[in-house]
Amino acid sequence: STWGFWNMMRAVRGWAGVVRHCTTTAPKADASRIRTFVYNNRIKDLVRVQRYADANFVLDDMFVDGVIPTIRTFYLLMFGALCQGNARGLTMQRTLISEMKSHGITPDTRIFNFHLGLLSDLGSLGEVIKVFQDMKLLGIAPNTQSFNYLIAAYAKLGLIDKAYAILAEMQALGQKPNEDTMVALIYAHAFTGEPKFPEKLFETMAAASVFPTTTTYNVLLRSYRHDLPFTMEIYHRMQHNKIPVTQDTYQALVNTCLTHKAWKTAAQLTIDALAANTIRRALIKRVLNEFNVSSIAAAKPVAEYLLLNLEKHPKPVMGVFQYFKAIEHAVRLGDREYADLLWDLTQAHGLLPNTRVADIYRQYLNDRLTTLKEPEEALRQRIQKAMEVKVVERPAEEIDEKSDADDENDDLPRSNLKSLDELQ
Repeated sequence: STWGFWNMMRAVRGWAGVVRHCTTTAPKADASRIRTFVYNNRIKDLVRVQRYADANFVLDDMFVDGVIPTIRTFYLLMFGALCQGNARGLTMQRTLISEMKSHGITPDTRIFNFHLGLLSDLGSLGEVIKVFQDMKLLGIAPNTQSFNYLIAAYAKLGLIDKAYAILAEMQALGQKPNEDTMVALIYAHAFTGEPKFPEKLFETMAAASVFPTTTTYNVLLRSYRHDLPFTMEIYHRMQHNKIPVTQDTYQALVNTCLTHKAWKTAAQLTIDALAANTIRRALIKRVLNEFNVSSIAAAKPVAEYLLLNLEKHPKPVMGVFQYFKAIEHAVRLGDREYADLLWDLTQAHGLLPNTRVADIYRQYLNDRLTTLKEPEEALRQRIQKAMEVKVVERPAEEIDEKSDADDENDDLPRSNLKSLDELQ
């Protein structure tokens, strides 16, 4: 576009000015800063594409070339190690902190927060507490994020009183709690096995002008998934307080219902999520697969909703093999309503059965014709349509494997590299 072209030209002119300034009139100090800027951008680009080891090699190149790293250089590298999220990343962070000290750069609060974040992710809770104490000894003032990591550490150890004591200390030092503080304290309540709604937590946060959001409630739902009645109470509170419901909300609710075999509730929640268009296809597939085995009565309303709302949900929610396997199961159980629903759904999606499945369903229709427990004319029309359906010779499970694999990716965690721009 024209806008993109002029942005590109502006960037070219900017870099031309940097190079001209560096090679002509800039003092040596300015030239050194520009070289550091170039190296930092190279590190940032490598971290963005998750090439963390290569980013650390750039730091080695800086030392070889006599370029002095800045605190931002170490911000980028510490962030990369945090994103790496494993023991190697932790070793990298410790090495970077030592490098900083050897070059006369004092680690600040942000550097320590990157370190605390990785330690917390790896479950090194005792070390989180130790590093936090080291910050104080070095005279580095912790901020809200630092305190959140410490509160989370005590929460995971089940020390809820200590977590609240840290909250009080945090507020006494003028640091305001935020939603992450609330989430950490929710885990503290969950780890103690407290069966009641954490009213104390919500009152404490409200006094600090921190109010629950969808994210807060979603964490509550996941934390108490072992307790179905309490999970439903949380959901009803969300509705009462008009808190927006998201895909993660329905994911937590439906998974809890399936775990506790609450089929009817799971079916209703699935329909609600479909109606709000806030459900992942992978979850619908899991629901129907579970229902097909455990509760066809719960599967019927979901299949019926999908059939009646094809414009809103035009793509099949299961693979071909899962659909026709469910049809076979319904035929074996003699549930003609569900078998017909699934067959109509596959035809609406243009899914072709293999010869075996088509023969099973056609024979089932002919058997029903002999008993005449339903309107004959409608049944004969269904038989006629079933006979006209094209079939494929290959096994149904070979069809649409790619779409099934794609569905499973819906629940993969998303990268947090977008926050890399904040280090600018």
